[in-house]
Amino acid sequence: MSKLTYKELQEQIAETIIARANSGERIEWVRPWNTTGPAFESSYASGKPYRGVNQFWLAITALVEGYSSGYWITYNAAKKAGGNVRKGEKSTPVFKVRVWREIDKATGEEVERKFFGVDRVFNLDQCDGVEAPNDGATDVVSDAERDAHAELVLSDYIATSGVSYREQGDKAYYRPSDDSITMPPLDQFATTGGFYGTAFHEAAHSTGHADRLARDLTGTFGTTSYALEEIVAEVASAVVCASINMQAEAPAIDHHAAYVASWLKATKDDPGAIAKAITAGWRAADLVLGQHKPQYVNRYETQAAAA
Repeated sequence: MSKLTYKELQEQIAETIIARANSGERIEWVRPWNTTGPAFESSYASGKPYRGVNQFWLAITALVEGYSSGYWITYNAAKKAGGNVRKGEKSTPVFKVRVWREIDKATGEEVERKFFGVDRVFNLDQCDGVEAPNDGATDVVSDAERDAHAELVLSDYIATSGVSYREQGDKAYYRPSDDSITMPPLDQFATTGGFYGTAFHEAAHSTGHADRLARDLTGTFGTTSYALEEIVAEVASAVVCASINMQAEAPAIDHHAAYVASWLKATKDDPGAIAKAITAGWRAADLVLGQHKPQYVNRYETQAAAA
């Protein structure tokens, strides 16, 4: 098994996203429905979901490979659980971040240290003799209940964030200059999932305001910052929709040459640029969800982070 560095994994993920965009395939930032197990790709050992880049990477791997389980496990953990990884199965690399605090010998003060590396995991579908945790199936709710939940999440975010919101016209957009979201009325959408997916996309943009998460919202179409901000909003909308068990129907990025060129430039300047945008998307989702953030969307951070 070849050794993969943290930087090489960042580059591999960026290359995968760009390749899918070039091929015209839709990029799934979160696999919203697992045949078995949790709503998000999760660690078998801890029972906690992966976040950020790891969540995307495992979700896209599961879709490509056809894995039905939402649980992932290391080779040693599979042995410890009384099972094994089947011979010939290929592992999936994920980011790991180890954080600890220690006393700095020079200053005598406590400081935080971080180690950035790579782990390798296997889907439970690749294992024999390892039973999935008996955590129960996702609760089944009616369409009306799901829509009401989505409306509550959106209205609470608007109320707590202070962003201006209106429904009019036939275009959806966030305008940073006056901190306002404009959405077409619900009856202009074919499905409620389409409406709320789009609304959460625009809400995610608004989290970048200087009074919230303070991202760069100055980019214009065709610039790198604009293209990366679209990744943030797409990721956030997908995460919010999956968190409330709504089929994500956020507007797919029109993956034309301008975006692909911007992503290519971003990765040349900073191999971790796309990984950081995905992580920023999860932080935006946390803010939009607010008090409605489910237990499985937590602060278990083992993904790319700005060093």
